[in-house]
Amino acid sequence: MREYMEDLQCEKVLMAWPEVGQAAIQPIEGFLTPETKQLLEDPMRLLLPKEKMPTNAPRSRVRASDQEWHQIVNAAWRRGMMRPVDDSCVPRDRSGHLITNGAGAVFKEKMIDGRQVACQRFISILCPINAVTTPIVGSQETLPYIGQLTGIMLEEDESLYLESEDLQSAFNLFAVPEQWLGFFSYSKKVDGSAMGLPPGTQVRPALSVIPMGWHSAVGLVQEAVRDLVFNRAGVPRTLSAEKNRPLPPGKSYAVVYLDNFDEIEIIKSVDVELSQEGVVMSEHHRNFNSACDAAGLPRNRAKQLVHAFAGGMQGGEFDGRRGILKLGSDKLRNYLQLSLALLARRTWNEFHLRHWTGKTAFLATFRRSLFSGMGCIFDLIERSRSGDVIPTVAAADEIVTLVCQSPLAQTNLRAILSTEISCTDASPSGGGSGTASSFAEEAPGVPEKLAFDGRCGHCAGPLDRAGIYPGLRLPERLRLSRVLRGLHLCPPALMWPRTPR
Repeated sequence: MREYMEDLQCEKVLMAWPEVGQAAIQPIEGFLTPETKQLLEDPMRLLLPKEKMPTNAPRSRVRASDQEWHQIVNAAWRRGMMRPVDDSCVPRDRSGHLITNGAGAVFKEKMIDGRQVACQRFISILCPINAVTTPIVGSQETLPYIGQLTGIMLEEDESLYLESEDLQSAFNLFAVPEQWLGFFSYSKKVDGSAMGLPPGTQVRPALSVIPMGWHSAVGLVQEAVRDLVFNRAGVPRTLSAEKNRPLPPGKSYAVVYLDNFDEIEIIKSVDVELSQEGVVMSEHHRNFNSACDAAGLPRNRAKQLVHAFAGGMQGGEFDGRRGILKLGSDKLRNYLQLSLALLARRTWNEFHLRHWTGKTAFLATFRRSLFSGMGCIFDLIERSRSGDVIPTVAAADEIVTLVCQSPLAQTNLRAILSTEISCTDASPSGGGSGTASSFAEEAPGVPEKLAFDGRCGHCAGPLDRAGIYPGLRLPERLRLSRVLRGLHLCPPALMWPRTPR
């Protein structure tokens, strides 16, 4: 599946943009830590040193006619999202060329008056400036991870509910410092009348809010929204689910992911019906809304959830009554389409394989055992680095197996924690298993090799010298082993039935 960059059309772009007065509301530096704010103060220090600066920086064009671009720039200027910048403020590569950026659109649907309307998401193509600057990491490396939430443990008599708020067009809410305008300038100029200047002069527009295509954007916006939640709204940071921390203890979790603030609360199931009578927003939720109102930051009312026992989060779906966290239905449908399209191809390239593997890794976060279905695909990725590869039977088997298992990508949060740890090992020539119910004081040594007496250690049935039941031909052994391993149903080889079916 592919999405092609479209030429910009002002009418469709405006459908997805915030209204006048709802963009560039707050300077981003007011929401950052002192360390990040210091990095943001001088963009010239983030440029690559001269010896690493490319002779000719990457280039990108604005995909719009002169008329459409004039209308788009004018609409952005009236919203405070673009400002004019002098060419002397634009960085240059080693050849003296201006390093400017492009723009285009991707298809987007929006619900307007109860119906889905086709519009466009405005995309700033910042590949040129990203190639010559060092990113500001901010909070990017500690973004919450949906796989962490599969560690929530519910008792049989417990359920969970979700409260959620979504900032309206979050990246467009925060203005960048003036010294960054030259770094976010566009390759296509426009008549000055589009930006309140005398007509007849060509000026260079620059984005004045956080660009979504900038490699520092995620870290800065995540840090800004965390400041809004934990400092301004007063939500305890100890409740925060973050990548570098264990899950918070207790029954409450705060999840801040870019423009979203979600609060998860565990309650007794007997209180579920009572909690639905006269639903009241939680205190943390109210405080967050008050902090947004105080800063003038609008919220998306359509995405608000209060005491909801079902809802979406980071590509997953909660069912708080059943205690289930699963892959979102839209993501599952996308995965099935992608997998079947891959199987239909005669050759695979590196992008195809890495794309599918990344989607599969996300799928498996909701049921960790699905990772066991991936093995041969990694060898094929290495081979594809030298050119297109022909699909192998083993890799195709893995894809088919994971397609069949993908509806099982869910975690039962009420599953009881096992007091035993079991492991098995199987191969066409033998196998074994072990169970542990307590931690050993020190690591055991390697056991001595036992003499083979020709009998199975489990059922005492006869085995040949290779540890295989008689009557099972080698191709059948290999095929059965591969299928069982792909399905994560891998009993030891010495436990296979004597009359395989």
